[in-house]
Amino acid sequence: MSTTTQSTEDVKQASFKKEKKSLPSFMKAAFSGRIDHKLIFPFPEPSSEEMEEMDSFLQELDKFCKQNINASKIDEESKIPQEVLDGLAELGIFSLTAPEEYDGLGVSNVFFCRFLGLISRHCASVSTTCGAHLSIGSKGLHIFGTEEQKRKYIPGIISGETIAAFCLTEPQAGSDAHSIRTTARLSEDGKHFILNGEKIYITNGAFANFFTVFAKIASENEEESGFTAFIVTRDLGGVTSGKEEKKLGLKGSSTTPIFFNDVKVPVENVLGERGKGFKIAMEILNLGRLGLAAACAGGVKRLVNEAIRQASERKQFGSSLSSFGLIQKKLARMGSLCFAMNSAVLLTAGLADSKEVDVSIESAICKIFTTESTWEIVNETVQIFGGNGFIADFELERALRDTRVNMIFEGTNEILRLFIALTGIKDFGNYLKNVGKALNKPLQSMDVIIDYLSTKVIRSIAKEKFDNVESLLSSETKVVEKYIALLNHVAEKHIKMYKKDIIHQQFLLERMANMAMYIYVLVACISRIDTQMKNGKTAEDLEHDLACVRIFSEIAKEKLEYNYNGINSNYDDSITKVSNHLCENQQYPFKVWG
Repeated sequence: MSTTTQSTEDVKQASFKKEKKSLPSFMKAAFSGRIDHKLIFPFPEPSSEEMEEMDSFLQELDKFCKQNINASKIDEESKIPQEVLDGLAELGIFSLTAPEEYDGLGVSNVFFCRFLGLISRHCASVSTTCGAHLSIGSKGLHIFGTEEQKRKYIPGIISGETIAAFCLTEPQAGSDAHSIRTTARLSEDGKHFILNGEKIYITNGAFANFFTVFAKIASENEEESGFTAFIVTRDLGGVTSGKEEKKLGLKGSSTTPIFFNDVKVPVENVLGERGKGFKIAMEILNLGRLGLAAACAGGVKRLVNEAIRQASERKQFGSSLSSFGLIQKKLARMGSLCFAMNSAVLLTAGLADSKEVDVSIESAICKIFTTESTWEIVNETVQIFGGNGFIADFELERALRDTRVNMIFEGTNEILRLFIALTGIKDFGNYLKNVGKALNKPLQSMDVIIDYLSTKVIRSIAKEKFDNVESLLSSETKVVEKYIALLNHVAEKHIKMYKKDIIHQQFLLERMANMAMYIYVLVACISRIDTQMKNGKTAEDLEHDLACVRIFSEIAKEKLEYNYNGINSNYDDSITKVSNHLCENQQYPFKVWG
């Protein structure tokens, strides 16, 4: 190899050295204009043995929930009866996510998502309590804990004697995790960290006794550094819960602040590496977002069923509501959104189970799409019920209250849209940066320039296409192919235009994230149907599934066109102008007269 000329492969390795250390991602590839077909085809399918195990377990759980969980009473009394939690523990619920080598069940992400979907149909408060314990509360221990930590704490977690909670959010640090003020100072003897601070909105806060806590390690000169995760237990002393928050919904779940006052945390209770807390928090939250998405995708089916029942039984003008075109439109859209939600969640869960794919963007997409679709479905169900939907006896008002927080949980949907776009363009931006360096030294880097230009020429002539997708899905695949190419075009154009300042272009980033979201969810639907057809299902067998995909494809295409067109033709300046005017006046300032 010449010492004066870098090969394309050498520069690619330099450009993507971070990517090579990380796992591939379908959506990261999509931002770069690539269709990584093998990542999402075939649609993940559990083995017959796991399917049988899942179905048997979930049938028992469903039976228990029907007999023991009274969601209305839990909401009215703002408390889950202890016998419900004890019964769930006896069923083995609290051992679901713990590794098998520590006597847990170690179920797959697909299994866990199905569990959350089922229990959410019975009671959102119970689902939230269990999810906080099994997912974000204890997942850090399972993934990053030492052998000693796992042996010490997992037995109590799976028996239900130990209830877990996740402590990240603070009064001054919501979605901005880097701004946390909770500190951990190493004691003089070097045996403990002295923990001080306050966390808010902690699910299970009133009765949890195991906390995954994030704090900044404080140095001797009072400078704070080293964002780190800690295992903190209530028996260490200095850990207190504030009073229960009076919430709009999820009233049966516990939500309190947690105060840490000179808590002596043994140095062996550091979770993972010191200074790596942000990475740990993000990995935990990736799985938490997928769990929340699963709860929405499964739980909302009950509302769809209620809407169907009401539309079928309620008569107006001598006909059932279900015979009216505008009601049919609502029901069909609700069913198609449900289909899409479940497709995206189960695809992402299957990818996570492979442990060979980075699902950080995909999990965030699932969280946004399912929470917003759930809100739409709840609202439309109330509409189908008419006046009865506004009456508390019909329980839809509880569904409205319980589901509203989903768009805030696990990172607000606004923040997650920025996360999706910025994460999606990061590796592509690094590649373009290295191409830019090559252009400054063309004689030494001609291979890199040729590779970049040839790639652009190829993509300008022919978009990347899916391999061997069933012809019945050709119109849907064309939508995805078209908008992956356009997403790549938008990303490249604006990375070059704004460079580092792109992080401040929130209107642009939102539109890119929305494009990514509808691309991925539509891809999940395509993969689901394509795999079923390759497994022997016919078009006749899948007649109604295909109709759902057709409807969702039209929804996705409309959203994709709107967001792409809005990048070049919009009223963003007016948004900024009116918002600034409102804030400057600190009130609504527009007068009709005078």
